[in-house]
Amino acid sequence: QQQQQQQQTLHNNVNTKALHTDKYLSDESKSLLCHYLCNEIQIYKLILSKSLNLDEREVRRSIDELKEDCPHQADLAECPAPLPDGKTKLLLDRGYGTERGEEWKSPPREPTPNYVTKKILRPYETHWGLPLPSYMKKDYEKHLSIVPEEESVCFVHVGKTAGSSVGCALGFRLHCGTDGDGVGGIAVEEDVLLNGGTNETDAAESSRTATPGLLPQYSTHMFHAQIYDCFDRSAYYLFVVRNPLHRLISAYNYDKPRDWERSKNKNPRYYEMTKALYVECGFDTMEDLASNGLSPDGNSSEVCRERAVSSILGTDRFGNHIYYNYQFHLEAVPKGATILVLRTEHLAEDWNAAEKVVSGRENILGEDQAIFPHNNVNSNSDEKAKHLSDESRVLVCEKLCNEIQVYKKILSSAINLNEEQMKQSLEELKETCPVEAMAATCGDPLPDITEKLVKGRGYEKEKIPEPFTGEISVG
Repeated sequence: QQQQQQQQTLHNNVNTKALHTDKYLSDESKSLLCHYLCNEIQIYKLILSKSLNLDEREVRRSIDELKEDCPHQADLAECPAPLPDGKTKLLLDRGYGTERGEEWKSPPREPTPNYVTKKILRPYETHWGLPLPSYMKKDYEKHLSIVPEEESVCFVHVGKTAGSSVGCALGFRLHCGTDGDGVGGIAVEEDVLLNGGTNETDAAESSRTATPGLLPQYSTHMFHAQIYDCFDRSAYYLFVVRNPLHRLISAYNYDKPRDWERSKNKNPRYYEMTKALYVECGFDTMEDLASNGLSPDGNSSEVCRERAVSSILGTDRFGNHIYYNYQFHLEAVPKGATILVLRTEHLAEDWNAAEKVVSGRENILGEDQAIFPHNNVNSNSDEKAKHLSDESRVLVCEKLCNEIQVYKKILSSAINLNEEQMKQSLEELKETCPVEAMAATCGDPLPDITEKLVKGRGYEKEKIPEPFTGEISVG
C-alpha cells in the first residue's frame, strides 16, 4: 500500500510538472520523441511555408523556435522513415472512398516541397546533362517556398549591373559576402563557366538576412551568361540593368585577370581568351582600346582593330561579362516574356515596384538600399581603369549604339516602370552617350548572334525563336 501511495505521488508530481513546464522530459526522451515526430515536423514546416499571411522572417523564426526542442529534425530535408500511410484514417474520418466496393483512391494533393523529400530538378541540368554551379542555386533552408513554373520569376543576371548584390537579396548563393575574385583575378563563376564544374567549395555560403516580400520567394531560378536555368513558362523575367557604357567599362576591367601567371596556371582556356585582347593588343584599359583600336589615329594592327570592335559588339569572346551582354540575355528569353526591371541607379525604388507587381504589397523596402550590400566588387576598376577621354567616349558610344537600343528596349518592356522612370533613365544615359540615347537607328545592323545562342542558350540552330529585339530599327 505504501508503495502504491509513492507511485501515485510520483504520478501526480509528473502531471503537475506537465501543467507548468515543457521541460519535464529528459534529454534522451525528448530526442526519441523528436525522432518519431520527424515526418510530422516536415508537414508542420510545409504548412508554415504555404501560409499566405506569414512572410519569410516569420517562417524562419518558427523554424528557429522548433530547433530549441528538435534541432536535428528542424534542419532535416528528408526523414529516415517514409511518411505514414494515412489511407484508412482518411477513409474513416475524412470520408474519402466510402462507396461500397469502390477502390481506394488517395485524394489529389500538391507534391511535397523539394526541400522536404527530394532533390531539386533544374532546367539547366535537364537540358545539358551538366551539374548546375552552386552559386546559381538558392539556399532552400532560408527560402522555403516551392513555386509552380508558371508563377515563378526568372532572375536575369546580366554581368556587372549589381546583379550579385540583387541576387544575394533574392536568396541566391552567388558571391554573397565576398569580393568575388578568384585565383588570378578569375571570379568563382568564370572557372565554373569554362570548366563545367560545380565549385561547391568556392561558392559563397554566407548567411544572409531574409529580404521581406514575395519577390525573393518567387524568384526561384536564374539566367546568367551561358547558364540558362529558368522555365520558359516563367511568369516574369527580372532584369537588372545599368547604363550600358558604365556596364561595358566595368565588365571590361572585371574580365581582365589580376595576375596573369596565376591565371595561366588556374585556367589556361580563360587565359588564352583574355590574353588575345589585353596582352597581345595591349588594350589594358578601355581607354587603350578606344584610343588605339577605334580611333583613326590609333597605332593598333588591323587584327587588333577588329578585336576592339567585336569585343564591344559581343560578337567575339575575350571574357565572359563583356561578351554576354544585354542583346544576348534579351534574345535568349522567350519572345513576349513579361519583363520586370531593376535599374542599378534606382534599386530600392524599382524593387518596390516589382514587389507590388508580384504580391500587391507597396513600398516594402521604403527607400532603404541597405538590403543591397556591394558584392563581387571589381578590384580591377581603379580610377585609371575607369577613365575615358571625351574623344574615346564618343568612339565607344558609337560602337555601343545597338547595345544601347537593346537597353532601351528592356526599359520600355518593363511592366514595373512608368513613363517618367523611362525618361529619367534616358536623361541619365544622355550624360554619357547623348547621340545614341536619342537615336532610333544605328549605323550598323544589330549583330547576328545565332551561333552565340546555339552555344550559350542551347537552342538548335533551326529552332531559334523570333528574337525579342526584332522590333529594334537598324541601318
